[in-house]
Amino acid sequence: MLHALPASFKKVHKILKLGAIADFEELRKSGKDSFLRDRINQDFDLLICVSSEMRRRCLGLGISPRKLVDTPNGVDTDRYVPPSSEARF
Repeated sequence: MLHALPASFKKVHKILKLGAIADFEELRKSGKDSFLRDRINQDFDLLICVSSEMRRRCLGLGISPRKLVDTPNGVDTDRYVPPSSEARF
């Protein structure tokens, strides 16, 4: 029955989400940042950016902006509230 599906259903999209901005720093230090850029630009349809900083670093790495999708990590702000400035120190 697979042959009966429309062509749009047959394409498998490859989506990547990096875990943290620290991943970029490790890649830069190892010299593998160009490898990541090339793999993402060639092999993936989308890269999920969980923050504006991650988007900035992706663009700085040379990842095509058309592959970037902004999807912030979800946080229940009623349950998890950042500490006040005074409580941080």
